[in-house]
Amino acid sequence: MSDPCDTHTAQRVANMHPGSMLEMDRKWSREIGWAYEVYHQRAEAIHSATTSGKRLQPVIRDFLRSPHAKLVSAYKALGGRANPDQVRALSRQVNAWATDYPPIRWYPKTKPDGSSRPICVLPPAPKAAHYLIREVINQQTAPNGSLFGIPGASRDDLARQLKQLQNFGYVYLAKTDVIDCYQSINPDALYSLPLPQEVTRRALDTRSLCFSVIHHPDNASQAKQDFGSSESIYETEHNVSGPKGLMQGSPASGVVLAHLLVGLSDSADTKVMICFDNIVIASRTPAGTRAMADTLAAHLERCPAGPLAMCEPEYADNAPLDFLGYRFDPNRVDVGIAEDALSRLEERLGFAEQMDTERLNARLEAHEQAAGDPTQITPASPFLDAAPASIWRVLRDWRAGFPAAHPDGPELSHYLRTSTDATFNHPVFSHLHEHLFAEPGTWENEAIRAILKRHFDEHSQTQINSRKQNP
Repeated sequence: MSDPCDTHTAQRVANMHPGSMLEMDRKWSREIGWAYEVYHQRAEAIHSATTSGKRLQPVIRDFLRSPHAKLVSAYKALGGRANPDQVRALSRQVNAWATDYPPIRWYPKTKPDGSSRPICVLPPAPKAAHYLIREVINQQTAPNGSLFGIPGASRDDLARQLKQLQNFGYVYLAKTDVIDCYQSINPDALYSLPLPQEVTRRALDTRSLCFSVIHHPDNASQAKQDFGSSESIYETEHNVSGPKGLMQGSPASGVVLAHLLVGLSDSADTKVMICFDNIVIASRTPAGTRAMADTLAAHLERCPAGPLAMCEPEYADNAPLDFLGYRFDPNRVDVGIAEDALSRLEERLGFAEQMDTERLNARLEAHEQAAGDPTQITPASPFLDAAPASIWRVLRDWRAGFPAAHPDGPELSHYLRTSTDATFNHPVFSHLHEHLFAEPGTWENEAIRAILKRHFDEHSQTQINSRKQNP
């Protein structure tokens, strides 16, 4: 059920003069901008205390209790499009020491081998608190070139680094992962994290938290927005293991895992990189990958955060290897995209092409009807506003998901060439399509963004009208 206060706020905003709304947006931009300034200052204080050997507890507590840091974490938890009043209200609920949060919902997500992993859907307040915790741990986790999937060292950074190694002669690769890694983390190991013990106990230790299962994953997206409803809550089945160890779905878990796994060693001829629970080895010799795989298996088994078990490695001796959605081919100097990822792109492009064609056909039909009416001025050609917006959105979103792959690489170039046909052959749209991945600041990029925004607004309005007609 919607909050009447939120409804009244939305109505007041809708009735505002455009100038008043613009001033409100500017005020909010200044407020959240200043909050980010303070957020980064207090986070940097944690880093400085860590590197200088000063007392950490005071600066950590200052950060966790800072109203500005709480506002930023609430902003992150709700997303950039959230209403400012909602962000402010949530920030007042954020408390890393809280004991009164609602149950954390979770659902079993099926894995390729048929088993399942529990995915948590955190309510906004604890989710915001976990953003705070993530920053505290991140500021105390020194980058070492081996840990990725954390702020400042993304999965795409790993892809670039691995490709560079491959180009420099590390052509013997192996990939593996940790079996049920998040579930297998020893919760006692969490108390070694550089956090106040009570924060660890109340916010991270699954033994101290309350969980409710979402029986059907389709309800997970609704659970993110509606934590008061019980319609999607069911008793946990006995054959489904609930969350334990580290919560998958928490914004803090990736950084927590990286901090716990610090200490993976490598050598001059063999490098190890880990992103979440995915591990890749790059060596100059085939014996190097095998020896390092054995070393890692023994290290994980003795790991204080475990014991952890490693999957049987897959080796690629001077051959292509797919890892984290990318392809690493020794015969290419650039990062490629894995076949299974391209298959998903093709599926999405199929739906997008259908949507664009249906939209164009509807415009053509409306144009023919208007042109046949002698009482009306002949309208402009429907092709003037018939950009393949759905296809553009899919391709640009896909490009954003694989930033380590060059936009002129063979995969993206292929789908750019083959994703539209002569139906949309308008000179302006053809030019924009050829420059779909233009850099920010170019007129092509700005024009494409404007078209996609208009298309999104039209699509949203159509959905609103449809709901009004079919409540």
